[in-house]
Formats: sequence, structure tokens, C-alpha cells
Amino acid sequence: MVIMTKDGDYLDQLFLSGTPPPWIVQLRCGNLRASALRTLLERCWPDMLALLLESRAVLLYADQMEALT
Repeated sequence: MVIMTKDGDYLDQLFLSGTPPPWIVQLRCGNLRASALRTLLERCWPDMLALLLESRAVLLYADQMEALT
């Protein structure tokens, strides 16, 4: 399961809990129209999935991604 959110509380909970979490993608791409967000996610999904397989969370910006371990 992948949770996509703009809320930072999910990341806080992820690193404080000792249980295996779902993957979390925190959207840090600002306010986008739904169509622009969909385009961004479609373009980034393969690389984002690869990062998630190696980490616990990904920060998704409009122009880059950052893996959190």
C-alpha cells in the first residue's frame, strides 16, 4: 500500500512507530491542478516505486524526488 499525502504527520508517525509501515509519498509539489498532479505522478511513478523499494518514504517535489530511510 502506498499512502500519498501532503501532511507531514504521516512521516512523523512512520519514523516513531516500530511496526512495518505502508510506503509513504509526501507530496511537496505545491498546489497543482488535478491533471498536472496526475501527469507528474505518471511521469515519476517508475522512479518513485524504485525508491520506495529501497526506503520507507519518498518526498516528491515538482522537479525531484528524495528517499528517506
